[in-house]
Amino acid sequence: MRHPHDVDLPLVVDRGAGTSLVVQIADGVRRAIESGALRGGDVLPSTRTLAERVGVSRGTVVAAFDQLHGEGWLVADQGATRVDPGLADHPVPGRATRPTPTTSPGSGHRAAAPVADLRPGQPDVSGIVDPTWRAAWREAAAGAGAQ
Repeated sequence: MRHPHDVDLPLVVDRGAGTSLVVQIADGVRRAIESGALRGGDVLPSTRTLAERVGVSRGTVVAAFDQLHGEGWLVADQGATRVDPGLADHPVPGRATRPTPTTSPGSGHRAAAPVADLRPGQPDVSGIVDPTWRAAWREAAAGAGAQ
């Protein structure tokens, strides 16, 4: 069933492209938001409807929407998936990165995204400040390498 206020999202996927269908759909939605074709609060088509239009499985569209939700581009509410309404106050044309999370609900200010080194084997020990915790962490890390 089509939501009465959802937008017509012109997405095209290329099965011969070097990227997955999920990535192509997510990139297409991001481009639509960045270009202003989609704005904060716009309702996206249902996953079933979009999957049928594009010619992919519903799971493919769900995976793309989940990725965009995790990145902060989309929100789900009352049975509809929408472009994050917080993007309405913050212009996105030309933005090459995902939206920055807010510092607190309703604050209206954007915080700088924390920088994290996500490379394997590079643990973040900055939060371990107590000497007892540091010793336990070192002991556990040394034990893991011996296995």
